[in-house]
Amino acid sequence: GDKFGAEYAAGVTTKAGTADKYAMQWAADGNSKGTEKLVSNDPDFTSLLTIDGKFFSVTHFETPRPGAAYLSELEQDDKGKLTVKATKAIDFSTDGGLWIPCAGSVTPWMTHLGSEEYEPNARAFYESTTLGKGSIRDFMRYWGKYEPEATFTKEKAIAGGFYPYQYGYPWETVVKSDFTETTKKLYSHGRQAWELSYVMPDSRTVYGTDDGTNVFFTYFKANTAKDLSAGTNYCAKYTQTSAATSEAKDWTATIEWIAMPTATHDDVEAAIKTTTFADLFDSETCKYDKSGAGADGVCPTAGFTSVNTGGYGCECLKVKPGKEALAGTLEKRRYAGYLGCTTEFRKWEGITYDSKNKKIYTALSAVQYGMEDNATYVDKKKGTPIYYDVGGRNHLKMKANKCGCVMEMEVDENFLATKAKMLVCGVVNVDPATKDVDSCVITGIASPDNVAMIGELDQLIIGEDTEGHVNDLVWIYDLKSGAMTRIASTPYGSETTSPYWHTLGDYNYMTFVVQHPYGETKDDEPATIAAMKTLSEKAPAMPKTNSDSAPPPGTAGYVGYIGPFPRVNKAVVSTSTDKAAAAPRSVSSSIFYGVMGAIMTLVVLVH
Repeated sequence: GDKFGAEYAAGVTTKAGTADKYAMQWAADGNSKGTEKLVSNDPDFTSLLTIDGKFFSVTHFETPRPGAAYLSELEQDDKGKLTVKATKAIDFSTDGGLWIPCAGSVTPWMTHLGSEEYEPNARAFYESTTLGKGSIRDFMRYWGKYEPEATFTKEKAIAGGFYPYQYGYPWETVVKSDFTETTKKLYSHGRQAWELSYVMPDSRTVYGTDDGTNVFFTYFKANTAKDLSAGTNYCAKYTQTSAATSEAKDWTATIEWIAMPTATHDDVEAAIKTTTFADLFDSETCKYDKSGAGADGVCPTAGFTSVNTGGYGCECLKVKPGKEALAGTLEKRRYAGYLGCTTEFRKWEGITYDSKNKKIYTALSAVQYGMEDNATYVDKKKGTPIYYDVGGRNHLKMKANKCGCVMEMEVDENFLATKAKMLVCGVVNVDPATKDVDSCVITGIASPDNVAMIGELDQLIIGEDTEGHVNDLVWIYDLKSGAMTRIASTPYGSETTSPYWHTLGDYNYMTFVVQHPYGETKDDEPATIAAMKTLSEKAPAMPKTNSDSAPPPGTAGYVGYIGPFPRVNKAVVSTSTDKAAAAPRSVSSSIFYGVMGAIMTLVVLVH
């Protein structure tokens, strides 16, 4: 909520022309407009951009609904220190607002790529009789609508301006040196739970990761380099080459790419307000073999195909004639399953590319559910079984690992991934004395979130979004030696979102975002964890903000960088001795062990 001139950093703005510039919090009754400005403490990805010799950043604010993104102009002094000169909200009015902006990246031509995660389930929306409380109702604040929970329906949502097919896309922001920008959603890339879009060095191949349950891997091949508005989508089919039910760390696979029917940007834009799920697919109920796990989904009628995607369970679908391109774009994940691509991954997060070794690295926060072989789980609320492989293809068959893995993929001369294996996985903690505090061992990763390459040093940055460690950590993985060094720790209950390596002028920077300190607590865990919550009462006061609705001291999210590091070709971290692992873990500080083991502090730009 820092204030720069008339602008509140992280203020959640409404559609241009709405009476209130900022959305408001709900009133105490939860059913009417409050009086406090809505300010996010959930920053996510922050880019650093060089435009005609000037420096800028774009920052995502993931929650609440609606989402927000801010463009900031930066100043760099002669020692490389960056400060914010001005900031302003990016206007998404032409695209219906911004839905859950998660991670992002910087293109080779120095534009910002953002994302919209956890796209609304359009089928559930259009088949609903009431919507009640939830993300869509919160999102209506974008248009100044504060609908009571009991009477909120899809008809009211549509009347207010909400259409589910408008959300779930990557977006590109082109910044100019005069502190203006042009931002547009990339409709042809299709709807999914976009964690991150990443452009390869050919400036045409764009990989996309999909966050959630029973998700998939895709790329978009642009028709023209540096123009991401038109091209073709492809989905990946993985063929496991390791033994069935192997440990996740030993999993290997080959990759086949299947072209998807892809609608044009203009065709998607024209269909957003006029198309429902029933306009794209016929559907019928998937039959389950009541014997339980191992059963295949059966579609009663010939011509229907079963899919199991997105955590929706088994669905029987048949695309309507002439709707293939729209169905493949608006319902991209479902259509990928329809084509036979692999839709069994879990919590697919960040992605990066090592151009020297021609390897892709990408994070999977957990290995479970559809990634196992016909595993059956029980819905905690309903008490009914959940079958993640029923109706799907069951391409993946490995043992569960709740601590997650970082995957490595080989890339050919066309920048296409061809083979996959796990680079490193977390390890479940079985020590009775500590497993209730850190369920994943502290000498390794837990729920890896986003990853980034330091290419000139052959090092990989790995961030966490986890309950497996008391404090989320950031690591450096040395690709030559395989050594891991812990370089940062965040306050309890926060995420280490979207670490990234940037170069501005003569200096390198590692951007580093701390999201919602003390925001994710474990009320249902043992007393050793619950006791940590009391630390929030003793949290160090952050610099005072000017926001009318600043979060309590010490709980504001913050955006910053670690550095600056002069552009010299020497190791950023020492892997000969793991000083970080030996040091006490702090719940109130973020530190980086830099050149020669010197301690560098996080420089806060905005909070």
